[in-house]
Amino acid sequence: RGILSSGRLDITATSGQSWKKTMAADPADARSHEFFPAFPTGVAGALGANDEEKIALILAVSRALPQKYRGNAKWHMTEDTYSVFEAVKDTTGRPLLTNSFMDSSEDRLRGKPVVFDETLPQLAADAPVMIYGDLSRAFAMANGDIDYMQINTMKKQGVRYVENNKEMFTIIQASDAIVIVVATTNSGEA
Repeated sequence: RGILSSGRLDITATSGQSWKKTMAADPADARSHEFFPAFPTGVAGALGANDEEKIALILAVSRALPQKYRGNAKWHMTEDTYSVFEAVKDTTGRPLLTNSFMDSSEDRLRGKPVVFDETLPQLAADAPVMIYGDLSRAFAMANGDIDYMQINTMKKQGVRYVENNKEMFTIIQASDAIVIVVATTNSGEA
């Protein structure tokens, strides 16, 4: 289980909880704190139709995160997803992202570190392809009820096996501490 497989991302067409605003004048229109917010790319299976849209996406997502979480925010994505941004060029044909091979600097978008996470989906229609924010404030790990050691009575050539069983689970702390980018045309706009 994890962020994307825990049922905490609801991107159903235009009615999904993750498309709703965190705060709304009518509480019935607000996103439930049980769900993480999502941000659509506007293009199914892509981060934008052209370089301008890709840059606009990065700017919009970084502004969608509440300021109180921006200090420790990071971008989480696969290397293949990051390579889409590496290919973006300015109007003169120069790449917008440049890395110094001299100082071994880490990859960054808008000054924030990029964490390569190969457990995230690859670019595909309706896939949650990037996470931006402070994961440490979004959820916490907690001990479950199972926590014991036992000796396995089955011996193998004089060796005794000790088994350790431990249950862990995640607890949502601040669901608005991250924004999940989804490569889709769906959104909360009907």
